[in-house]
Amino acid sequence: MPISSNCSTICRTRRGCAQINRVRSQILAALNWGIDREYLDTNPAAAIKKRKIEASRDRVLTDDELRAIWRAADGLPDPSRSLVKAWILTGQRRDEVRCMGWSEVDLTRAVRTLPAARNKGKREHEIPLAPAIAALLDGLRRRGLPVFTVDGAKPYAGQKRLKAILDRESGVAGWTFHDFRRTASTGMAALHVPQDAIDRVLNHAKGTLAGTYNRHQYSDEKRRALEAWAERVAFIVGEARDAANEVDLRATA
Repeated sequence: MPISSNCSTICRTRRGCAQINRVRSQILAALNWGIDREYLDTNPAAAIKKRKIEASRDRVLTDDELRAIWRAADGLPDPSRSLVKAWILTGQRRDEVRCMGWSEVDLTRAVRTLPAARNKGKREHEIPLAPAIAALLDGLRRRGLPVFTVDGAKPYAGQKRLKAILDRESGVAGWTFHDFRRTASTGMAALHVPQDAIDRVLNHAKGTLAGTYNRHQYSDEKRRALEAWAERVAFIVGEARDAANEVDLRATA
Protein backbone atom coordinates (compact mmCIF):
# COMPACT_ATOMS: atom_id res chain seq x y z
CA MET A 1 0.00 0.00 0.00
CA PRO A 2 1.37 3.48 -0.80
CA ILE A 3 0.40 4.85 2.61
CA SER A 4 2.26 2.11 4.43
CA SER A 5 5.36 2.39 2.28
CA ASN A 6 5.57 6.16 2.78
CA CYS A 7 5.09 6.11 6.54
CA SER A 8 8.68 5.34 7.45
CA THR A 9 9.84 8.26 5.33
CA ILE A 10 7.31 10.77 6.65
CA CYS A 11 7.29 9.66 10.29
CA ARG A 12 10.47 11.36 11.48
CA THR A 13 9.01 13.32 14.40
CA ARG A 14 6.38 12.86 17.07
CA ARG A 15 4.13 15.31 15.24
CA GLY A 16 4.58 13.41 11.97
CA CYS A 17 3.70 10.09 13.56
CA ALA A 18 0.63 11.55 15.24
CA GLN A 19 -0.57 13.01 11.93
CA ILE A 20 -0.09 9.65 10.17
CA ASN A 21 -2.11 7.89 12.88
CA ARG A 22 -4.95 10.40 12.49
CA VAL A 23 -5.00 9.89 8.72
CA ARG A 24 -4.96 6.10 9.25
CA SER A 25 -7.97 6.35 11.58
CA GLN A 26 -9.93 8.41 9.04
CA ILE A 27 -9.15 5.97 6.22
CA LEU A 28 -10.16 2.98 8.34
CA ALA A 29 -13.42 4.68 9.32
CA ALA A 30 -14.25 5.57 5.71
CA LEU A 31 -13.58 2.04 4.45
CA ASN A 32 -15.52 0.50 7.34
CA TRP A 33 -18.42 2.70 6.32
CA GLY A 34 -18.19 1.10 2.88
CA ILE A 35 -18.22 -2.37 4.41
CA ASP A 36 -21.30 -1.55 6.50
CA ARG A 37 -23.13 -0.58 3.32
CA GLU A 38 -21.83 -3.60 1.42
CA TYR A 39 -19.77 -1.58 -1.04
CA LEU A 40 -16.71 -3.52 0.13
CA ASP A 41 -16.15 -7.03 1.42
CA THR A 42 -13.06 -6.25 3.47
CA ASN A 43 -11.10 -3.22 4.64
CA PRO A 44 -7.91 -3.02 2.52
CA ALA A 45 -6.31 -0.68 5.08
CA ALA A 46 -6.79 -3.03 8.03
CA ALA A 47 -3.20 -4.27 7.81
CA ILE A 48 -1.70 -0.77 8.21
CA LYS A 49 -0.26 -0.65 11.69
CA LYS A 50 -0.51 2.30 14.01
CA ARG A 51 2.78 4.19 14.17
CA LYS A 52 4.68 4.36 17.45
CA ILE A 53 4.85 7.92 18.71
CA GLU A 54 8.16 9.04 20.16
CA ALA A 55 8.14 9.40 23.94
CA SER A 56 7.54 12.96 25.10
CA ARG A 57 10.64 14.97 25.95
CA ASP A 58 11.38 16.20 29.45
CA ARG A 59 14.32 18.52 28.73
CA VAL A 60 14.42 21.61 30.93
CA LEU A 61 17.26 24.05 30.36
CA THR A 62 19.44 24.80 33.37
CA ASP A 63 20.10 28.39 34.38
CA ASP A 64 23.58 28.17 32.86
CA GLU A 65 22.21 26.80 29.57
CA LEU A 66 19.48 29.43 29.38
CA ARG A 67 22.02 32.17 30.06
CA ALA A 68 24.37 30.84 27.37
CA ILE A 69 21.60 30.70 24.76
CA TRP A 70 20.31 34.17 25.70
CA ARG A 71 23.78 35.66 25.37
CA ALA A 72 24.32 33.83 22.07
CA ALA A 73 21.08 35.42 20.84
CA ASP A 74 22.39 38.82 21.94
CA GLY A 75 25.11 38.49 19.32
CA LEU A 76 22.56 38.11 16.50
CA PRO A 77 20.78 40.80 14.50
CA ASP A 78 17.04 41.22 14.64
CA PRO A 79 14.67 39.57 14.10
CA SER A 80 16.66 36.50 15.22
CA ARG A 81 17.70 38.05 18.52
CA SER A 82 14.23 39.19 19.50
CA LEU A 83 12.50 36.01 18.34
CA VAL A 84 14.65 33.85 20.62
CA LYS A 85 14.00 36.15 23.57
CA ALA A 86 10.25 36.21 22.84
CA TRP A 87 10.17 32.40 22.89
CA ILE A 88 11.96 32.38 26.25
CA LEU A 89 9.95 35.16 27.90
CA THR A 90 6.44 34.17 26.82
CA GLY A 91 6.54 30.36 26.96
CA GLN A 92 4.19 30.19 23.98
CA ARG A 93 4.28 27.65 21.15
CA ARG A 94 7.08 28.14 18.65
CA ASP A 95 5.03 28.96 15.54
CA GLU A 96 2.46 30.97 17.48
CA VAL A 97 5.30 33.33 18.38
CA ARG A 98 7.17 33.12 15.07
CA CYS A 99 4.06 34.01 13.05
CA MET A 100 2.90 36.81 15.35
CA GLY A 101 1.42 39.79 13.52
CA TRP A 102 1.44 43.41 14.63
CA SER A 103 -2.36 43.36 14.50
CA GLU A 104 -2.27 40.97 17.48
CA VAL A 105 -0.16 43.28 19.65
CA ASP A 106 -1.58 46.05 21.83
CA LEU A 107 1.38 47.77 23.48
CA THR A 108 -0.88 50.30 25.19
CA ARG A 109 -2.60 47.53 27.14
CA ALA A 110 0.53 45.34 27.13
CA VAL A 111 -1.40 42.40 25.70
CA ARG A 112 -0.96 40.13 22.72
CA THR A 113 -4.10 38.36 21.47
CA LEU A 114 -3.61 35.12 19.60
CA PRO A 115 -6.61 34.65 17.28
CA ALA A 116 -8.53 31.38 17.36
CA ALA A 117 -7.57 30.67 13.75
CA ARG A 118 -3.89 30.38 14.71
CA ASN A 119 -4.38 28.81 18.10
CA LYS A 120 -3.88 25.06 18.47
CA GLY A 121 -6.93 24.99 20.75
CA LYS A 122 -9.04 26.94 18.23
CA ARG A 123 -9.89 29.62 20.79
CA GLU A 124 -8.74 33.19 21.31
CA HIS A 125 -5.89 33.44 23.79
CA GLU A 126 -4.76 36.64 25.53
CA ILE A 127 -1.10 36.78 26.53
CA PRO A 128 -0.17 39.62 28.90
CA LEU A 129 3.14 41.23 27.98
CA ALA A 130 5.61 41.59 30.82
CA PRO A 131 7.58 44.87 30.69
CA ALA A 132 10.63 43.07 29.25
CA ILE A 133 8.78 41.60 26.27
CA ALA A 134 6.72 44.78 25.74
CA ALA A 135 9.95 46.81 25.57
CA LEU A 136 11.48 44.26 23.20
CA LEU A 137 8.53 44.48 20.81
CA ASP A 138 8.34 48.25 21.08
CA GLY A 139 11.98 48.49 20.04
CA LEU A 140 11.58 46.38 16.91
CA ARG A 141 11.59 48.02 13.51
CA ARG A 142 8.24 47.44 11.80
CA ARG A 143 9.12 45.97 8.41
CA GLY A 144 5.65 44.72 7.52
CA LEU A 145 2.66 42.87 8.95
CA PRO A 146 4.65 40.08 10.66
CA VAL A 147 6.46 41.05 13.86
CA PHE A 148 9.41 38.74 13.21
CA THR A 149 10.28 39.06 9.54
CA VAL A 150 13.28 39.53 7.28
CA ASP A 151 11.59 40.66 4.09
CA GLY A 152 8.55 42.41 5.58
CA ALA A 153 6.14 39.99 3.92
CA LYS A 154 6.61 36.55 5.45
CA PRO A 155 7.22 35.41 9.04
CA TYR A 156 10.77 34.48 9.99
CA ALA A 157 11.74 31.20 8.35
CA GLY A 158 15.41 30.60 9.19
CA GLN A 159 14.90 28.39 12.23
CA LYS A 160 17.28 25.60 11.20
CA ARG A 161 20.16 28.01 10.63
CA LEU A 162 19.27 29.94 13.79
CA LYS A 163 19.41 26.76 15.86
CA ALA A 164 22.80 25.83 14.40
CA ILE A 165 24.21 29.26 15.26
CA LEU A 166 22.84 29.15 18.80
CA ASP A 167 24.27 25.66 19.30
CA ARG A 168 27.69 26.79 18.15
CA GLU A 169 27.80 30.09 20.01
CA SER A 170 26.23 28.89 23.27
CA GLY A 171 27.92 25.50 23.51
CA VAL A 172 24.60 23.99 24.62
CA ALA A 173 23.72 20.67 22.98
CA GLY A 174 20.73 18.33 22.86
CA TRP A 175 17.98 20.93 23.13
CA THR A 176 15.11 22.13 20.96
CA PHE A 177 13.18 25.38 20.70
CA HIS A 178 10.22 23.67 22.37
CA ASP A 179 12.36 23.28 25.49
CA PHE A 180 11.96 27.04 26.06
CA ARG A 181 8.27 26.40 26.70
CA ARG A 182 8.93 23.57 29.16
CA THR A 183 11.63 25.63 30.86
CA ALA A 184 9.26 28.58 31.30
CA SER A 185 6.60 26.30 32.77
CA THR A 186 9.07 24.72 35.19
CA GLY A 187 10.53 28.11 36.08
CA MET A 188 7.11 29.54 36.94
CA ALA A 189 6.36 26.51 39.10
CA ALA A 190 9.64 27.09 40.96
CA LEU A 191 8.42 30.65 41.64
CA HIS A 192 5.29 29.18 43.28
CA VAL A 193 2.96 30.15 40.47
CA PRO A 194 -0.15 27.95 40.84
CA GLN A 195 -0.39 25.19 38.25
CA ASP A 196 -3.75 26.44 37.00
CA ALA A 197 -2.21 29.84 36.23
CA ILE A 198 0.69 28.16 34.43
CA ASP A 199 -1.75 26.12 32.34
CA ARG A 200 -3.60 29.32 31.42
CA VAL A 201 -0.34 31.00 30.39
CA LEU A 202 0.62 28.02 28.24
CA ASN A 203 -2.90 27.86 26.78
CA HIS A 204 -3.42 24.23 27.72
CA ALA A 205 -6.89 22.92 27.00
CA LYS A 206 -9.18 22.51 29.99
CA GLY A 207 -11.78 19.81 30.49
CA THR A 208 -15.13 20.16 28.75
CA LEU A 209 -17.02 21.36 31.83
CA ALA A 210 -14.29 23.79 32.90
CA GLY A 211 -14.06 25.18 29.38
CA THR A 212 -17.83 25.55 29.08
CA TYR A 213 -18.71 27.08 32.43
CA ASN A 214 -15.57 28.94 33.46
CA ARG A 215 -15.20 31.91 31.10
CA HIS A 216 -12.84 33.89 33.33
CA GLN A 217 -9.80 35.04 31.32
CA TYR A 218 -7.31 34.85 34.25
CA SER A 219 -5.67 38.01 32.91
CA ASP A 220 -4.27 39.17 36.25
CA GLU A 221 -3.02 35.72 37.18
CA LYS A 222 -1.32 35.27 33.81
CA ARG A 223 0.26 38.72 34.01
CA ARG A 224 1.70 38.08 37.46
CA ALA A 225 3.05 34.71 36.34
CA LEU A 226 4.72 36.08 33.19
CA GLU A 227 6.14 39.10 34.99
CA ALA A 228 7.63 36.83 37.65
CA TRP A 229 9.15 34.61 34.97
CA ALA A 230 10.57 37.59 33.05
CA GLU A 231 12.15 38.89 36.27
CA ARG A 232 13.63 35.45 36.91
CA VAL A 233 15.07 35.34 33.38
CA ALA A 234 16.59 38.78 33.88
CA PHE A 235 18.25 37.55 37.05
CA ILE A 236 19.53 34.40 35.32
CA VAL A 237 21.05 36.24 32.35
CA GLY A 238 22.52 39.03 34.48
CA GLU A 239 20.16 41.84 33.50
CA ALA A 240 18.19 42.14 36.74
CA ARG A 241 18.33 45.40 38.66
CA ASP A 242 17.65 43.62 41.93
CA ALA A 243 19.14 40.23 42.73
CA ALA A 244 16.35 39.56 45.24
CA ASN A 245 14.18 37.90 42.68
CA GLU A 246 12.22 35.28 44.58
CA VAL A 247 8.51 35.86 44.00
CA ASP A 248 5.84 33.95 45.93
CA LEU A 249 2.47 34.15 44.16
CA ARG A 250 0.55 31.77 46.41
CA ALA A 251 -0.99 34.56 48.45
CA THR A 252 -2.02 36.69 45.47
CA ALA A 253 -3.29 34.04 43.02
